[in-house]
Amino acid sequence: MQSTLADELGTILGVPVIHFDRLFWNPGWVETPSPEFQARVTAALSSDECACGWVVDGNYNKRLNGQLDDATDIIWLDPPFLLYFSRLLKRTFLRLFRRREPCAPGCDERISEALFSRESILWWAITQHRPVQRRQAELFKVDGVHVGGKMRRIGGLGRELEEWKRAVGVMVKPDNSGGDLTTDSS
Repeated sequence: MQSTLADELGTILGVPVIHFDRLFWNPGWVETPSPEFQARVTAALSSDECACGWVVDGNYNKRLNGQLDDATDIIWLDPPFLLYFSRLLKRTFLRLFRRREPCAPGCDERISEALFSRESILWWAITQHRPVQRRQAELFKVDGVHVGGKMRRIGGLGRELEEWKRAVGVMVKPDNSGGDLTTDSS
């Protein structure tokens, strides 16, 4: 859901999209050490292509040490768990059967890891949805748009998200130099 939204926003705003999973994961699901990941993020954000703005996709706040402070908006996608999980399950199966590209080059999903491992993204979603949601809610209290911050929570079954995307489309200047947005999902 967040990758799809990031791609849609990139198109609406006419700015590049940076998918953090592609910067973080190396082939074989090997994590990039935090200093190297931060360097990759810095390089991506400071590229000439990103001079007029960017959209980033991913929830790597703990590893970024303020690198997204220049973002004008942070979107917290907070759909109901069953909607989120059913989409994650569908995406996982599409990747298992090579109907959708992996989140990062060389990070193909395998049935044993996707369904029967404690390292499974599905297991992670089940066990981490609430803790991530609580962390995001705490951030939202201090940086939400309702208190003058830049974090916007979008929940529900999709109508709120569609309305927000339409509003963004209306706000975009004719030259599509819209600014910087990040998407964040629990």
